[in-house]
Amino acid sequence: MGYRSEVVCVIYPYGDGGELSQKYNLLTVLMKTTFKDIADDFSSHMRWLDNDRIVEFHMESIKWYEDYDFVQRFEDMVNRFADGEFDGLVVEFMRVGEEEGDIENKMSNNCEYFLSTTTSIVRGYS
Repeated sequence: MGYRSEVVCVIYPYGDGGELSQKYNLLTVLMKTTFKDIADDFSSHMRWLDNDRIVEFHMESIKWYEDYDFVQRFEDMVNRFADGEFDGLVVEFMRVGEEEGDIENKMSNNCEYFLSTTTSIVRGYS
């Protein structure tokens, strides 16, 4: 079975309204070229939210180990966006593991903070 995580990553443009469409178009080109392998590998977990100009990756119950090749490639993509390699595009990444406190996040400086986590108490009785 193994240890499982939930992973959500959103990538989107920021800045003035007139430039957002142009930057979103750049994002679509990047996903078809520079990050085509990731878009192909995660196609069933990826959706384009055109009204919000967001590409979203959402993986539930996934084995997210740092030594896995697909995880390394995905995290490389996240780091490139977070480091500002693509002007006007930002990323928010969150991973929540099965164990208490196992939360990882990475966000660009200019992000909107669309993603967040919460903590709750779960009762194991009726």
